[in-house]
Amino acid sequence: MAKAVKTDNVVSLPQRRGPHQIVFVNGPRHSGKDTFAVYAEKHLLNVRKAKFAEALKLGCKHLFNIDDATYREFEEIGSKMKLEPRPELFGMSWVDTLIMASEQWMKPSLGNGAFGYILANKLAHRTIAPCTIVTDCGFEHEILPVVTRFGAECCHLVRLHRPGFTFAGDSRGYVFLDNDRLPTGMTAYDIDNDDQIDIFELKVQRVMNKILKRPM
Repeated sequence: MAKAVKTDNVVSLPQRRGPHQIVFVNGPRHSGKDTFAVYAEKHLLNVRKAKFAEALKLGCKHLFNIDDATYREFEEIGSKMKLEPRPELFGMSWVDTLIMASEQWMKPSLGNGAFGYILANKLAHRTIAPCTIVTDCGFEHEILPVVTRFGAECCHLVRLHRPGFTFAGDSRGYVFLDNDRLPTGMTAYDIDNDDQIDIFELKVQRVMNKILKRPM
């Protein structure tokens, strides 16, 4: 049990931490999902970042013996290299390899929620961060295993909307766009990212303050 600390005749009681919160960030490519996490980390100083696809990417990296430098180039934000055919990937691109591994191997064998179950196992590890931000949310069936594991009241959905950017050509989409379909107890927020960086950062701060029940 934590003890009170006395300094200069002032007793400072240990702060009680609320339950860990999980934030799913949902939006098309280049809508600001990773930027959301960067701003949240800047504001909160300590967040845990995660991706549904992390296990898939690392698995493919090791399966095809991709070296660390090449992997970093594949995963660099805005990288065009991930779209290029590669001899070490049997003529496929990195993106095609991930899609094949996900849609032809993992999901048919383990179910559509496989990556949600894998992420839930990772999030079960303790952290001092008050929240985890999942920056690649795009399928409802991946969210549900995490919600079941940790409780809907501790899970939050942030949908990002940026003019000119849509899910066209993408198998992912906006999740639970009809809020009536949200798991009971889960909250959702919609943020417009209209390229005004300072305004977007303030919106991120406001949403995170609501999620963590901090003063505005």
